[in-house]
Amino acid sequence: MKKIFSIVGIVSILMSWPAQILAAPANHIVISEVQTGSATDASWEFVELYNPTSAVIVLDDWTLEYASSAATTWTKKATIMGSIPAFGYYLISTAGYALGNGTMSAGLASTGGHVRIKNANSTVIDLVGWGTASRAEVAPAAAAPAGGSIERAPGRLSSLAGNGEDSDNNLNDFVVRDMAEPQRISSEVENPSLVPVEVPEPELIDDTPVISPIYLPIYITEAFPDPASPLTDAKDEFIELYNPNDIPVNLKGYSIRIGANFRSYYTIGDVTISPGAYTSFYPVSTKLGLTNSGGAVQLVDPLGNVLDVTDSYTAAKTGQAWADINGLWMWTMEPTPGAMNVLLEPAPKLAVTTATSTAPKSTTKKTAAKKTPKTKAAVKKITKAAVKKSKSKVPKTSIAATTSTITEPSPLARWLLIASGCFTIMYAIYGFRHDLYNYYIKTRRNITTWIQDRPTMPWRRDH
Repeated sequence: MKKIFSIVGIVSILMSWPAQILAAPANHIVISEVQTGSATDASWEFVELYNPTSAVIVLDDWTLEYASSAATTWTKKATIMGSIPAFGYYLISTAGYALGNGTMSAGLASTGGHVRIKNANSTVIDLVGWGTASRAEVAPAAAAPAGGSIERAPGRLSSLAGNGEDSDNNLNDFVVRDMAEPQRISSEVENPSLVPVEVPEPELIDDTPVISPIYLPIYITEAFPDPASPLTDAKDEFIELYNPNDIPVNLKGYSIRIGANFRSYYTIGDVTISPGAYTSFYPVSTKLGLTNSGGAVQLVDPLGNVLDVTDSYTAAKTGQAWADINGLWMWTMEPTPGAMNVLLEPAPKLAVTTATSTAPKSTTKKTAAKKTPKTKAAVKKITKAAVKKSKSKVPKTSIAATTSTITEPSPLARWLLIASGCFTIMYAIYGFRHDLYNYYIKTRRNITTWIQDRPTMPWRRDH
C-alpha cells in the first residue's frame, strides 16, 4: 500500500512540474519594476508595484524594505498608504522624481541589492534581487544600466499586458530595460489576458475552416543612434519602419526590440502605415535607447514571429543614420525619418602636392532608395530606386615649384630692427657728444670769420 501511495505521489509531482516551471499570474501584489538611478542622477530611484488581481487592494501601513547584496538586515525605505486598482500600478519614488504615489529614501545599489514589500501584518508579499544579490528568489535578475530598469514579465511580450507573472525566480521573471518606464495609480490599467497566445492550427467548426490571423510584413529601414548636438538621444533618436504592401497595415501588437538578445522592447499601439510609406518611432513614446557602442533592431509581429532585423552596427557615428540603402546597411550623413533613405557620404579630403598639378575632383553621391523587400506572400517586390547625383567641382590649383625662396620678415621683426637701429644711432651720438660739440663750435667760428673777411676778398666783384 505504501508503494502505491509513493507511485501516486511521484506521478502527482511529475504532472505538476510544468506548472512550476512556467510562469503564471500571481494572486498578490508584486514588485513590477525597479530603477537604481537615472542617467543623470544616481539618487533618482523608484520601485513600482502591480496588482495582477481583479480587486482593489488597500496598501495602508505596508512597508518597502531594502538590503544590500550581502547584507543580513533590512532597512525600511518607505511606508505605503492608499490603495492600488485592479490590474493597476502604484509607484514609490525618491524626491527627485516627484511622480510617485509614495516617497522613498534613496540608496539602492546599482550593482546588486534586494527590495521587498511587507503588508500591515509584517508578512513578506514579494521580494526581488538583482546583480550580485545573495538572497534573491532562486537567482537574481540582471543589473540594469543607469537610466534603465528591471521589469517583470509578461510586459516584455506586450506593453499592455501588465507585469504579473511570478515563477519565484527573479532571473526568469525580470528583463532589463534600457530606458525605465515608471507607472503609477493614474496610469492605464493593464489586464494580463492581453498577453499574446500561441494560435492553434486551423480547425473545422461546422465545416467552416478557422483561419489563423495573418500579419503582413513590415520592414525596418533606418535607425539613428547618436544624434549630433544640439539634438539629443532622448528626443531625436528614431527607428523607422516601411510598409512594402499594396494596402495599409495597422501595426497594433507589432513590437520593436533592441538591446542584448533583443530583451528591451516596445509594443506599437493603434498606428496605421499607408502603402509604400514610412513611419518613425522616437524614445519619447517607445522608452527605448539605441546604444552608441553597437547593436541591432528587430521587428516582431503579434504572434512572436520575427519579421525583420537590421544588420548589426559596431560604433555609432555621431550625426549619421544606420540605413538600408538598396538592400545594404550602411552609414549616411543625411537621416531621413519618415521618408525615403538617402545616401550622403563625406567628401574626400583634398591632397596638395609641391609640383604643378591639378587637384582631383571630389564627387559627393546621393542615392535615394526604398527598402528592398524580401520575397514573401502578399508582398510586392520593389525594384525601383531613385538615384540622385550631385557633383561639386573643385577648381584646378597650380603650384609652381621654385628652387629658392625669399622669406619676408614679419611686422614684429621689422619694428624690432628699426628700434635697434635708432638705439645704435642715439648711443653713437651720446658717445661722441664732446667731439661733436667742439666740431660745432669750430665750424661756427669759421663761418663767422669767413663772413667778416668776405668784403676784402680780391676776387669779389662789386655790382
